[in-house]
Amino acid sequence: MVKSVFTPPPEEAASTEGKTILTAPIVSIPIPGLAAFNDIIVDPGEAISIPYIALYIIAIYKYGLVIGSILAVVMIMIGGIIYLSAAAAPERITTGKNLIIGAISGLTLLLGSYLLLKTINPNLVSPTAIKLDTIKGLVLEPGNETSEIMYNSIMALPENQRGSGMSCYFNTFGANEAAVKSQLTKVSFLGRDYNVHSLMAPKLQKVATEVNALGLPYKSTSGGSYAWRPNANNPAQLSLHSFAIAFDINPSKNPNKKRAVKCTSTPCPPCESDIPTAIVNILKNNGFHWGGDYKSVCDAMHFEWLGPCKY
Repeated sequence: MVKSVFTPPPEEAASTEGKTILTAPIVSIPIPGLAAFNDIIVDPGEAISIPYIALYIIAIYKYGLVIGSILAVVMIMIGGIIYLSAAAAPERITTGKNLIIGAISGLTLLLGSYLLLKTINPNLVSPTAIKLDTIKGLVLEPGNETSEIMYNSIMALPENQRGSGMSCYFNTFGANEAAVKSQLTKVSFLGRDYNVHSLMAPKLQKVATEVNALGLPYKSTSGGSYAWRPNANNPAQLSLHSFAIAFDINPSKNPNKKRAVKCTSTPCPPCESDIPTAIVNILKNNGFHWGGDYKSVCDAMHFEWLGPCKY
């Protein structure tokens, strides 16, 4: 029976446990009293609540209420001072009275706005979180019919159509899943153990030594390496993860997504990434290709080593 080509790397599956982390937005204009926004753990197939907009609206209302109340009290005090110091001057007495009456009216309206809005529509004073449904991904396990069809359709293609350089990858790194698995070895990099091909291991170990010498606090808390599966950006081809010559660093912070406009310049505009430039440069200087340099997509989590199959 053919094994699933979609099985995630063991280390990646253990860290995310099938869930996705929705990163909390960064507030450009902070509001005093605004509760801290936390990341949301998304369980595929379950409904999620996104409270960020509701919390922000509530914080603005409360902040406005405090500021308005302070200004009203200040205006009442100013009106009182003008009234008391009028010395029988009709114009000053009128001005003082008008300031006091206007401030009290505004304060009454401000404090009564909650009741007014609730009377019009209770939802106006109780903004709720946005609720979204999520789609549960299809789990392809060994023996799954869909998995076998996908796998067989890829393997039925001539080697030169399975992706650029595929003939070289099969000849160099392993003719099949079992052959690649037999050549796996672990390399510790950025505080994480990656299962990689024994031919790539010395290169990644050299990179790890150079990066460690920098003394940067950056760590890879998620992301995998070996996984026999199709290419995420082109399912008609095998991923280089299948040959254990590619690995990912912190996928949630370095997403794989299409560029808004295909890059035509060299180098391409930088992708969204939290990986320090110094680390990226060390990897590239040691022969690793970075997905952040792709022209059609930004795959900033992804690094690959082509070895003798470089083209």
